Amino acid sequence: RKHLFKWPGHLNPIRWFYLDPVKEHVYVQAFDKKEKTRKYFIYDFKGKLIKRTWLPWKGMVRISGGKLWQLMENEDTENWELHQTGI
Repeated sequence: RKHLFKWPGHLNPIRWFYLDPVKEHVYVQAFDKKEKTRKYFIYDFKGKLIKRTWLPWKGMVRISGGKLWQLMENEDTENWELHQTGI
């Protein structure tokens, strides 16, 4: 599907992508990482680049409604916690 999107400069290898039907965005996760974050390219459904951003990455991840949802285990309490980050 490379021809459907306008990639910024050069494209980093794609690790994963998420479709958000609520916001009508495609979140493309690159292999680039800094500390506990990963690089994302955010596109609309027509392939226009909206922005590039770094999002936290740990635990089980889901993107929906323009928010990053992460289910992480708290090693101190041994409980699972749901974290939400606005994008």
